[in-house]
Amino acid sequence: MVANYAQCLFLLAQGAPDRRMPHAIRGFTPEEVAQMALYHDVGKVEIAQQIWTMPCRLAPEEYALMTAHTFFGARILLNTVLLPAARTQRGLEFRAAMADCCLCHHERWDGTGYPLGLAGESIPYLARLVAIADAYEAMTAGRPYQKAISRQQALRTISEGAGNQFDPILAGLFCAAQRNA
Repeated sequence: MVANYAQCLFLLAQGAPDRRMPHAIRGFTPEEVAQMALYHDVGKVEIAQQIWTMPCRLAPEEYALMTAHTFFGARILLNTVLLPAARTQRGLEFRAAMADCCLCHHERWDGTGYPLGLAGESIPYLARLVAIADAYEAMTAGRPYQKAISRQQALRTISEGAGNQFDPILAGLFCAAQRNA
């Protein structure tokens, strides 16, 4: 579902008159953005499942390990051997964008996220899209440590996080579209 939400938000952002698509993502198709979003949490494969499925608050050392999934994911994607057909400039750009998404999807607009503490426009665009899609999916589908909430509650949370946790323009686009869906 994260991929579907990210793809829809990408399409909305392309059509927004007040937002210029960053050059680094402009050449990607909605399908490629969905594919990239599928891999945003690939780094969790390096963390014991019992940690990321715990139904309670993580201990500080478990939390530190969990936050490292962003680095693990970027490393996995950057160290994967490409098939000859993907060894093109476009293939390299695609893989770099996927790695940026893995690394930065937990950054926050106000700079208080992890792992790098990036803020605002310095957060890669795709990571900003995926952060919203991932948060919405986590809230509405639930997690072992958190019960699902209604779509309306999730949209309210994203709207309240606009400008703090989330890119305010993308959060506004996403919430408006989901309310009208």
